[in-house]
Amino acid sequence: MKILILEPNLDQAGTLARYFKKNHHGTHITGGFIGQKPRFWRSRFFDELLELDAVISKKLGEYELVIPTGSRSTRQLLEQQAGVKLGDAYLDSKVLYVYDKIKMVELASQLKIPVPKTYRSREEIVTFPVFYKPSVEGGAAPRGVARCAAELPTMAHSDCLIYQEYIDTPGTYAMGFLANKGEVVTRTIQLEHLSYPETGGSGVVVEEIECEQLSRHADQLLRAIAYSGWGLIEFKYCSVRDDFVFMEVNAKFWASLELMLRNNHEFTTRLFGENWNTATNQCMVFLNRLLRLGICRFVLELVRHRRCTWVNRERILRTVLTNFSKRIRNLRNPIFKIKHITK
Repeated sequence: MKILILEPNLDQAGTLARYFKKNHHGTHITGGFIGQKPRFWRSRFFDELLELDAVISKKLGEYELVIPTGSRSTRQLLEQQAGVKLGDAYLDSKVLYVYDKIKMVELASQLKIPVPKTYRSREEIVTFPVFYKPSVEGGAAPRGVARCAAELPTMAHSDCLIYQEYIDTPGTYAMGFLANKGEVVTRTIQLEHLSYPETGGSGVVVEEIECEQLSRHADQLLRAIAYSGWGLIEFKYCSVRDDFVFMEVNAKFWASLELMLRNNHEFTTRLFGENWNTATNQCMVFLNRLLRLGICRFVLELVRHRRCTWVNRERILRTVLTNFSKRIRNLRNPIFKIKHITK
């Protein structure tokens, strides 16, 4: 079997490649970079790495499966065809609606689902702190928390950002799901105890939970847009509202996908035609992202979550090399300077 996995540098791409290699001996897996040259790293789960042009649909006939993993590849593929089919699951191109984060917040508000106070521009901001992020999924603009106007990103990014009320409660809640015409077929709800970056990013310590209140909000929103396909919908719990506040929907595979692959039999069966479940893993620690928080934090969290399953061991070396290369590139001054003293 020949498989093309797009954006192979992403964690979710590596996870899918690993599961295919483990369960299908002899499978040839190609990693496709879109509009950029393959990186220096090489994963043992990819047989080759290719540079692809923006017209991905031309490659469809060469592979039995073409899997977009990140927001960029998913969007480009859905803009070139009506949808992406994996097994019995179909990601409809109509889900591109959710890429506009402002529209989704407005829709959730109309449905009486709690939403954070949202500002379209920095001039509208009334109170701090605020959480800022790209206004369109997959945008290159930064994300983070600004506690005053001086901490906001430069004006160069202002047109690409939205600013939201900062909900300062621990963790992020999310529901990975598979839906068909707005009806959720299967779901896995997770609590991200720790993320990277910590102000809002990919799950580092993730635990599967049950939550009816969050499920009701998610079902209502997905039904309103007749969502078909897989994705992740995110919430923050607000102690003031005593409710879950909608943040965004990601129409793609997500970084902590492995929790759902291991624990949700129906999800893997419908997408890939087989059960990939091993022993149930209630809590997972993603080692490569944990390492990015620093060595001291890495050791502390491993001790704290020693009973959890540790995953992504094979990506630790890559993380170390990536961080080291970034430090080298960021060195602007030589270590030693020769000063000319003039009398």
